[in-house]
Amino acid sequence: SKFPRLHIPSGSLYVENIVFGTLRATTVDNKWFNITAGKTVTLRVLSVETREISMILFSDFYHYGTLIGEIIGAFASPANAEAAKTILDTFYLGREDDNR
Repeated sequence: SKFPRLHIPSGSLYVENIVFGTLRATTVDNKWFNITAGKTVTLRVLSVETREISMILFSDFYHYGTLIGEIIGAFASPANAEAAKTILDTFYLGREDDNR
């Protein structure tokens, strides 16, 4: 992927990568969802890639607290300050970004 990645602090048990970016696409006709062709859409992608924890069977849900702590730790890391600001600005405040 050409999307930027956050630095994951050493010692992370569950977080492998956090990737983010923006895709611009154009719709195609889809009568089942009442979508008409030709509309430009913006997709903001924030992907947290994990190991040993997922939304499917056999995950130990007691480890989700640790996972959330690792995600927060990655965003709070000084190494990710600029990336965290970009995500805040583009995903939540609606400002444009350069990750196209």
